[in-house]
Amino acid sequence: MFSVSCTALKKEFMNPKTLLVSLIIALLFWHCSDDNIGVLETEMETSGETPDFRLIAEDETSIFLYTYDSDSDEGESVNLTLEDNVDRFYISLRQLAEELSFFSLINGSFSLFQKNLSDQSTTAFEDFLMISSERSVIWGTVSENQILMANYNPPGSGQLGIRSLDMNTGVFADTPLATNVADTGNPLYYRQRLFIDYLDNNDRYNMVVMDTENLELLASFAFENSIPSFLIDDSGDFVLLSGDQGNFRREVYDVASLDLIEESSFSLEQVLSPGPLDGYLVNERLYYQYILTQPSNVATAPAFFDFTTAESQIVDISMIRDEVIDELGFTITLTAFGFDELSRTYLMGYGASLASESYDGGVIVIDENGDRINVIELPFVPTYFIKN
Repeated sequence: MFSVSCTALKKEFMNPKTLLVSLIIALLFWHCSDDNIGVLETEMETSGETPDFRLIAEDETSIFLYTYDSDSDEGESVNLTLEDNVDRFYISLRQLAEELSFFSLINGSFSLFQKNLSDQSTTAFEDFLMISSERSVIWGTVSENQILMANYNPPGSGQLGIRSLDMNTGVFADTPLATNVADTGNPLYYRQRLFIDYLDNNDRYNMVVMDTENLELLASFAFENSIPSFLIDDSGDFVLLSGDQGNFRREVYDVASLDLIEESSFSLEQVLSPGPLDGYLVNERLYYQYILTQPSNVATAPAFFDFTTAESQIVDISMIRDEVIDELGFTITLTAFGFDELSRTYLMGYGASLASESYDGGVIVIDENGDRINVIELPFVPTYFIKN
């Protein structure tokens, strides 16, 4: 069976959702009742349009699903911990269409809880995989009918594979994907294709593509000295961005056949994060998080790059953060990034910093031009914006 990789689990916690927010929440004592949950009126609203949005948030005891309606300027929340028994300390969250999948590790066993946002139904796979010494688990994700667990077999071997569990039959299957693997990032799943980047023992980036329907390796990519980033665009194609030192190559592939549709070069004066890009590619414009030069009071800033015109813009998020701090009266830490494709607005989640006496969280709404539209205060800290 499996043994858990402590390094891998630390990675799951080393993200804004888990590490930062858990530190924020763990030392806070929340003293507001559920009657306070919703949009709190502030004096920070400016001109512009605030879109509808949904997010996952948490306080010191519970996980929440929050839905904001722009027409009524009101929000509604559901306590997923109380109503659906979602683990407060889940290790990862995946979204597939309208279904959210929460992975947990408790008492040596992995469990999965799924929440369907369309019909509000829930499904639980408790203790579906036990930890043992035969394999080391890296991460978990899902397809439409499978639980997919990445692992090294045996532990420390660098032999990367996927152990899949058919949700309908309960049958496990193993698919080997790569050898000589030193480290691997998070996965990207889309329409029976699982995309995984990894770093080999020569410090070179690679990527493998798995057919989850037939449980087989479809393709492998080697990037030499380039760093690969990838995402699905608004047409449903797979977009691979690879480069280094400002020189990038863009390749667009058909997801089903993996045939190359188009390719081009572009310049971008920064390094994109390897693996699945936390971004949105809409009408040839990439909206993403720009990695800021450190030291800085924030790590990333909302930005866009237009592939047609080569126009780019980076939001002055430090200035906006300082303005919000002045108006709130306490220091905040940015926790989550989202984007509304219809209105083309950035959504930045925040939580009160550890040094603050305030226990609030909220959402900063910023338009495409980098202007602050609104600040919506919440009685919990946003950790994930649900993609529409």
